[in-house]
Amino acid sequence: YANNYQAWVDYFVKPTIENIYHYLKIGGYAMINIKNLSKSNPCFDDFKQAFEEIDGFGFVEVFDMTIKKKQYGMNYNNDKGNINNKEPVMVFKKIK
Repeated sequence: YANNYQAWVDYFVKPTIENIYHYLKIGGYAMINIKNLSKSNPCFDDFKQAFEEIDGFGFVEVFDMTIKKKQYGMNYNNDKGNINNKEPVMVFKKIK
């Protein structure tokens, strides 16, 4: 399954979310910082869908996390030269 995105979703993402649900206490929060890498690698969308497929997780919010350092070899500088990367963090709550 090397370099097979769908296999990664099926054999890593979905089992990971199922394990989170299994071990998380009711009322606990699950948060993940991940973003879509491309149209062919929509990581954020696939993690969100995996959470939503489990009856017992409730969507809470998505917020931006600011990262103030060079990441993945890319700089995103504002007009003052400060590196300011933002990435989404999704939050789900175990409701049952």
